[in-house]
Amino acid sequence: MRNYKNARLRKNLKVIEAAKLLGVSQPTLSSWEAERKSPPIEKLIRMADLYEVSTDYLLGYKAKTVNQPLTMKELTTNRTVWLEPISSDETLRQELRGYYCIIGNYAENQCGNRFPLFSYGAKWIAYENAPSAK
Repeated sequence: MRNYKNARLRKNLKVIEAAKLLGVSQPTLSSWEAERKSPPIEKLIRMADLYEVSTDYLLGYKAKTVNQPLTMKELTTNRTVWLEPISSDETLRQELRGYYCIIGNYAENQCGNRFPLFSYGAKWIAYENAPSAK
């Protein structure tokens, strides 16, 4: 879903005002906002400048943030996650970290180690994939 209209509204511009500033007709801008047509790249860039947003935002692109812990909702919708125990004991963290399956109210690995979901964020956090090596 494109964000052309949302960006315009955030700048408190009427369609006719924005169209004039973009150098297009009001029906043209309306067709972009209704997603009946796509703006040429030059106009997309001009729109981003005018509305003070990125072209990614205008196009509705949301990049996955690297190495962000999963939310509880994301956690429960994944079958397998990379789990990182929260502990000051480095040996324990290294021993228990790894891929776990979400089974009912637990995250469990192949060795039978379990973490209850209610302790998420206090005793462990999860990622979609293993963090890349630094």
